Amino acid sequence: MELNDAVIRQLARPIEVIWNYIYPDAVELVDCDEDCIELCIDADRLLIFGYDDSHSLVRSLISEHGYQTVLKFLSNKIRLY
Repeated sequence: MELNDAVIRQLARPIEVIWNYIYPDAVELVDCDEDCIELCIDADRLLIFGYDDSHSLVRSLISEHGYQTVLKFLSNKIRLY
């Protein structure tokens, strides 16, 4: 699967929901969007929050493109910080 706007449309809302939930505890740990996105996609948070399809998509993208590439792509497109 390509890293494109369709991916962002599928992942933006779940990531934003998770960020809004963890923000109070995480705000002092981050200093850029990349840090915020990492906290949202790590530790199976998408799965824990019930976003099974988004979790599967992120895992598939990471397998295909690598973790850092996916993280940079998402953090360039989804603004949380």
